[in-house]
Amino acid sequence: MITASDRYVLSPLTAGDDSLMLDLWQNTLVRQHLGGIVPLSQIKVRFEAMLSADEHSLFYTIKARDTETAMGLISISDYHDTGQKELSYQLLPAYWGQNIAFACLQSFLAFALPRLKLEGVYAETQSANTRSVALLRRLGMQEQQRLMRFGAEQSVYYYRVPP
Repeated sequence: MITASDRYVLSPLTAGDDSLMLDLWQNTLVRQHLGGIVPLSQIKVRFEAMLSADEHSLFYTIKARDTETAMGLISISDYHDTGQKELSYQLLPAYWGQNIAFACLQSFLAFALPRLKLEGVYAETQSANTRSVALLRRLGMQEQQRLMRFGAEQSVYYYRVPP
């Protein structure tokens, strides 16, 4: 478990987190800039792939420290077919705008990058997702490029471990 703040912890994803993944992948607001709702037929396959990921990827849930209520997911996994790693995150809308994602992402990066022996990590978001763009910039990520993928303009950011 990773302490993200006095109110939030990050826990490795387990089979018991299936309802969180269903909530995230079926929520139209969460999925608005992530390609839309994930079909039910794909949810089990994707979830099992996350659970069986190798030691070069990390999947952690965001939970309230006092109630253990699951609020979201943070991960570092393969970045398309580049040979690089990508930081990803999803938070249920009830928890947006409370600095939860920022606090948890900071703690996760500090934990995950040394553990995975990475000097940096990419993050890609739809350019139209202004909240995610602002969050990545606040984390100290630098925009590397813009490209078209999944039918929308994407902004690609890079976070380098501070010297």
